[in-house]
Amino acid sequence: SKKVKGCGTARTMKQRSKGVDTATPLDEDEQRAIVENVRVESERLSRVSRRLFAAIHCVALLVVTWLLASLATARPRGPGEGAGQHAYVRAAGAAPRLAAAYACTMAELACAALICLERGRRRWTRGLGLVAACGPPLLCGRTFLDAPVATWWVPLAAPLSLALALYVDADMTKLAGEVNDLDALRYKYKGV
Repeated sequence: SKKVKGCGTARTMKQRSKGVDTATPLDEDEQRAIVENVRVESERLSRVSRRLFAAIHCVALLVVTWLLASLATARPRGPGEGAGQHAYVRAAGAAPRLAAAYACTMAELACAALICLERGRRRWTRGLGLVAACGPPLLCGRTFLDAPVATWWVPLAAPLSLALALYVDADMTKLAGEVNDLDALRYKYKGV
């Protein structure tokens, strides 16, 4: 019989549309078709999710790169010229620490994107991401939490980003494992 995407076989669909009880056991071909459809759909979902979260990390990487470049090229503001994040940091004398925190955040975001894409399964990628994620809180910590709200993201962004990447990787890996376990749940049609 012919496969219908996501619904088993055409015979099952016809039985459902006629009101026939479909609670009968599925034969081995129907089971195989259902498991294969679930596997294909889970692989598609995993691929799309991983690419989406990697893209989010890449956009964040571009933003932090732009912030670092603007910090490096910005002229010191005079009195009364506004109190943006960089102006506060310069006044507090923390510009070198902020630049180092940006660099750590950039390294962590790159590692997080690799982890999301399944290219970060090596220990060094996760280790580098962890070390880089610890940098901003250690470099900035209390200084930036006492600062205006606009600077609070600096010590918090890298650890949260790494946690998100590790969660996405673990969730997609778990999904693939659960789909692979479906094969073990199949039964012999003639044995039922």
